[in-house]
Amino acid sequence: MTIVEFDGYAHYTQASRILADKAKDRLYSGAGYKIIRIPYFIQLSRSTCKTMFNVNLDIKQAYPHGFIDEKCTLPADFCELGVERFKSDMSRFANEAEEIINSLKTKTAKSKYGVDEVLPKSLKYLLC
Repeated sequence: MTIVEFDGYAHYTQASRILADKAKDRLYSGAGYKIIRIPYFIQLSRSTCKTMFNVNLDIKQAYPHGFIDEKCTLPADFCELGVERFKSDMSRFANEAEEIINSLKTKTAKSKYGVDEVLPKSLKYLLC
């Protein structure tokens, strides 16, 4: 059996939420469930369905990957555990990483405060 969870920004900004997710994942994994977490900056596409579900589906992606929405929570607002989770997600969704990074570059270009409003110091390497 599989459990699918869509993780909004609170799963990156609140340490208590991240720790609760880890505990829940351990509990359900121990009971034989497969847990699939979908980050809020990842959209369903052929590639993500292959990554998450190991299936080839002909899905028309309706919205770009990344931090597109004007009011989205950016990695600069992630807590330390959220930054680590984001790094893991970027590895897991390597096929989408360039699109996500490009969205961060766009946010940086539009920001009145620059890169500091978009990324924490530990992630600035992504824009190089």
